[in-house]
Amino acid sequence: MIRFLIPVLLFTFTFTSLAGPQLPESYIVLERHSRKVLLASGSEHKRPIASLSHMVTAKVALDWAKASGTSTTTMLVVPQHRFHKGIDNPLGLHAGDQLSMRDALYATILGEDSVSAMTLASHVGSQLLNRRQLVGDPQSVFVNEMNHLTRSLGMRSTRFYLPSGGDSNGRKNVSTASDVARLSHTLSTDTAYGFYAKQKQRSLKILKRDGRESRIEVLNSNKLLRSKIKVVGMKTASSPTAGQCASLLVDKYSYVKKLPTGEEQVTPVQMILVILGSSDIENFAMNLIPQGWTQYESWRNGGYMSSPDRREFLKVF
Repeated sequence: MIRFLIPVLLFTFTFTSLAGPQLPESYIVLERHSRKVLLASGSEHKRPIASLSHMVTAKVALDWAKASGTSTTTMLVVPQHRFHKGIDNPLGLHAGDQLSMRDALYATILGEDSVSAMTLASHVGSQLLNRRQLVGDPQSVFVNEMNHLTRSLGMRSTRFYLPSGGDSNGRKNVSTASDVARLSHTLSTDTAYGFYAKQKQRSLKILKRDGRESRIEVLNSNKLLRSKIKVVGMKTASSPTAGQCASLLVDKYSYVKKLPTGEEQVTPVQMILVILGSSDIENFAMNLIPQGWTQYESWRNGGYMSSPDRREFLKVF
């Protein structure tokens, strides 16, 4: 068995943001159920987001599979991609190789596998063209669906040019911490995406174009899943221009209140944390999470107060 480890990179990146070079991290922290913003800095700065783009790629593919009744066991063929310089291909895929849609989703969500993301885009885009009786570039059709999804979520500062998260071809997918938080809020209630994102590892099967079968063990790049701070999902990413990025879903114990009737009122609590452009994503997240919970406790103890215009809550469509 061939084993691959897809790690979160731990060294420091030098990166260039669309908003300026050497910027500090952009981040936003909110409580998921209320959407109350607890902490934020530079959350509206447009920046490259590396393979956090794959969150949208996977969402579009999963939505299409559900709408079309397509099984995720369907085998996909790796097409003749334009393999741009720097594209992430940890599975070593080549045109003509095959893998199931399910395994392509695992590689796209757990790892930073841009070729698997492009394979999903090509397959779904081709199917969309066929159903619409049109001709065109399948990946362009798929990217249009990605941008349509982001517009529907109110992600006005987000733009996708590729279904993958590479820095190649001179065009980088861009977003903001606030926009990624809007996406993360939507995905936090998507059981299909959540099932993939919470897996710590997965064994994938690749059918090579020469007929050989290869099995590859992929570890989730989100190392915080293996920590003690109750991170339960989403995704991490990295690239030279984007730095290290993360969208994290963090659990907190539910609050239980006894009612006069003898019944219990349970208030579930979760945190969404988005960080863009970090040089040490794990330590930065580990510092932000307790700060976020401290802010939440202060808000809760103050009676969940809010301003009349609710400007301290993230607007999600």
